[in-house]
Amino acid sequence: MAEDLNVHAKVAMADVFGCLLVGWVAFFVAAFGFKIIPGAGGFINVLFATGIGCAIVTYFMFKNENILGTAIFGPLCVSFIAYALAAWGVFGLAPLGNELGLLIGFVGLILLIDAILSLFQPVKMLSVVLFIAAIAYFILGYTLSVLYTQTPSQATVDSLLMMIGIFFALLCITATYLGTAVCAFVMKGKPILPLLIMAPKK
Repeated sequence: MAEDLNVHAKVAMADVFGCLLVGWVAFFVAAFGFKIIPGAGGFINVLFATGIGCAIVTYFMFKNENILGTAIFGPLCVSFIAYALAAWGVFGLAPLGNELGLLIGFVGLILLIDAILSLFQPVKMLSVVLFIAAIAYFILGYTLSVLYTQTPSQATVDSLLMMIGIFFALLCITATYLGTAVCAFVMKGKPILPLLIMAPKK
């Protein structure tokens, strides 16, 4: 029994770390949406560090043959690092807001596909987190595109920023909760916090 618990703990470590990383970066984006953080300058450093963390998570997901986890954290890793490098202008000119909006929107599409695929596994709380993440990414990408291609009113900008704040705050809460719940489940050997575990339909 102890050996079985140890195996489950090793497999779940990457999941917990990944969820907490997502919650961490979502917290900063939500703070930006709520205008707690005035600009995104310092956030770029956080984004790069999160990308490195997601690379570590992706490696262990791949090593543990977790195909869904690899499909989630692999694209997140690449996108986080790519956004940071682009913002720093490492490879030349920094991308325009519209280009970043399209890139973020595409990552949102990947997260939406992952969310649909996650319905075939038993932990439905993961599906909830992924659907929220996909919506949050779509809103963020749309906002960046609108700010670059149009001249929206201040009321429109405030509304879009508020939506970003709300959905990324939800992502922060649900992702952090999922990581905490999985950690508690592995440590106690039984569900302590609800994970919405349901047997997938055959």
